[in-house]
This record gives sequence, C-alpha cells and structure tokens, in this order.
Amino acid sequence: MLILNTSTRSLQALLSGAVTTNQLVCVVSYTNWTQSQVESKNTTQLLTNNTTAVTLLASPVAGGRRLLQSLSIYNADTVNATVTVRLNDNGTFRNIVGLILLTTETLHYIAGTGWYSTDSSGNIKSSVASLDSLSDVILTSPATGATL
Repeated sequence: MLILNTSTRSLQALLSGAVTTNQLVCVVSYTNWTQSQVESKNTTQLLTNNTTAVTLLASPVAGGRRLLQSLSIYNADTVNATVTVRLNDNGTFRNIVGLILLTTETLHYIAGTGWYSTDSSGNIKSSVASLDSLSDVILTSPATGATL
C-alpha cells in the first residue's frame, strides 16, 4: 500500500516527452483520514501535461493521511508514452514506477495487489516492479536517511 502521511508528500506522474495528440487519462481513488479518524473515500480524474509533473494525489492536511486505493493511467495518445509515477517529498523526488505504455494500454495500481499494466483488450500484460521498491511501503517521516 502507499500512504501519504505528511503534508509535504504527494504522488505525481510525468511523461518523458510531449504527447502527439492526446494527454494520458489518470483516475485516482483514495481514502482520507484526519486527526479525528474521520474517513472519506474519494475519486479524482485528470490529464497528464506533457513533461510537466501533475499531482495524482495531493498531500493530506496536517496530521492527516491519504491512502492510495487505486490508480490508472490510460495512454489515449496515438503513440507510445513513457510514464513515471513518483513521490514528491517536499521537493525530493523518488521514482516509484516507470514504463512505456503502448497506445491504448493502461498502467494500474491496486492496494494489496501492486502495479501492473493491461493491453488494449484489458488483458494483464505484465506485473511492474517498482523502481525504488516502495509499492508496499508506508512512507513515514523523516525520509532523509531512512532505510526503506
């Protein structure tokens, strides 16, 4: 699972190059916890922005936590796209996963399952190894000098 538990951490996506025709479509489902343990489930959708990082999951409020439940990034472009999902820890970036998505392929993350991609027919194409082995790590403060 991936939990953002400080107000300085967010999850971002970026592409290695500009799209040809269409930005990639991102859908994120997550759960919020506040200091009073109030839980809310949310879903958001957004588009990539070429080589500029977009925030998939914003940082939680101070004292709160956000648990990533699921994430999908669909390549709606007419050419292949190299996608990186990374943790932004107050300006320190850690790549979590990166891969080339063929047109109409999708990168998925499901809590408890991990990362995988599907082809245009929805068939599982591959399991995706995390670049920093963070896919099932609760990210806690401080990140500097932490052994993960």
